[in-house]
Amino acid sequence: MNKQILFHGSSTTLELLQQQPQLKIVVLDNVKTMQKLVLQSLAVIIEINEPEHDFAWLSTLQAISLFAPVPKIALVRPEHFKGAIAAGATELLYQPLNITELEVRLNTLWKQQQESLLGSLDVLTHDLNSPLGIIEYSLQLVLEILEDEPSPETLHDIRQFVENMLIASYRLRMLSMDTLDYIRLIHQQLQPINKTIEVIQVIQDAIQNVAHSGNENHIKVAFHPPSSPIQIKTDKNLLQRSIEAALDTSIKFCQPRSTIDISCQINNGQLIINIRDYGQPVDPAYLPNIVFAPYVQSAMREDGKRSAVGLSLPFISAAIEALGGKVTINSDDSCTTLEIILPM
Repeated sequence: MNKQILFHGSSTTLELLQQQPQLKIVVLDNVKTMQKLVLQSLAVIIEINEPEHDFAWLSTLQAISLFAPVPKIALVRPEHFKGAIAAGATELLYQPLNITELEVRLNTLWKQQQESLLGSLDVLTHDLNSPLGIIEYSLQLVLEILEDEPSPETLHDIRQFVENMLIASYRLRMLSMDTLDYIRLIHQQLQPINKTIEVIQVIQDAIQNVAHSGNENHIKVAFHPPSSPIQIKTDKNLLQRSIEAALDTSIKFCQPRSTIDISCQINNGQLIINIRDYGQPVDPAYLPNIVFAPYVQSAMREDGKRSAVGLSLPFISAAIEALGGKVTINSDDSCTTLEIILPM
């Protein structure tokens, strides 16, 4: 069991925690190194001694821990319970610290963490099985056709099966790479390579790579480019793959015979890319930010709600954040709009 615990609080409580051989205590004293430490920890304990100052630590943790839902435990007196919860605490323990109570709580959190991880893996496994199944089935049919002397009709069938395999292979590669690079991004092991790029061309390339996925349901992607070219210095690979992942998600949840609209513009010194579809909306309970977190994808799928394809939405948010931007989703019964915002 991973029992690394981040701690911010008094030296007295720190000494008590450090006496527990089953816990590895890391003191939080630098916001800049906080994110990587959070990703490697079972929980964070913030002792509330100076409410205004310590609540600020909780708020900072709340902002950076979306993609790794690490429990934030406030060690607090009853009169500050409401303030701690408002600041982002997910668990409350009474002061002074009771080690037995903490151990029981950590064991429960660890079990919940494992269940959440398995849920995310279930979603990914399900979505990877689809293109793998198409490739396997198409190959079997091609082999059966080739057992006889091919005719013009069967050659046409072979071509169709090969096209299906190419589409499935592309989706398989995209889902796999997005998942692997999501992990690299949140652990800050994938650094953007920024170069000046033509935004319109990047969007057109993304559409070309993904649009065929909607052919079966007659879903089209309509690009509404600006009248003038747009150049931006950013990582072309991460931006294009984010657009492709967003389009792929829209295609999955879009109504048959409908159109997905994509546009881009410069506004107040920022590049804004909008991708709008008219399919299944996002449950309001998961807006504005929770929809991007990997740990909710399984629950959303089980409830029949709109979710990510694989880990596409978590990847998009992590990639655009690495580029210095942000992603938002607005959704209602009429349409769902994913907006990518990048500084120029």
